[in-house]
Amino acid sequence: STLYAPATYATAPLQPQPGVQLCFLKDYEAAFRIGVLPEERERPQRLRVSVTVACRVEHVVAENMESTFDHSALVRTLEGIALSGQIDLLKTVAECLDDAAFASPRVLAMHVVIEKPDLLANGAVVGIERLFERSS
Repeated sequence: STLYAPATYATAPLQPQPGVQLCFLKDYEAAFRIGVLPEERERPQRLRVSVTVACRVEHVVAENMESTFDHSALVRTLEGIALSGQIDLLKTVAECLDDAAFASPRVLAMHVVIEKPDLLANGAVVGIERLFERSS
């Protein structure tokens, strides 16, 4: 069995399986100073971020954070980026989330979707979608 399934836009290609739990942060929204174009730099932009993390779990009844993935690391990372000032690219946000998720030795893979829902006047959404895997 594989961790991956065919991906479609904004759906995690990661699949639950025995010994693997999917943890997610869905539709997190905050204002970020992000972009390279002059009109993007004029004011903060709303980003919508969804992250799915595949993490190794043991079948042990334990009520402690060591037995799972703590999603608050992702939230703290996003809050820190939002407060840090101007950044240019969405991929920078994704790579910061990658660093935060893979700080946990339980994480096997991470799928992230980052959207700029307000950039285009016609209601279309632009963004990126990335899949990260733990290096062997």
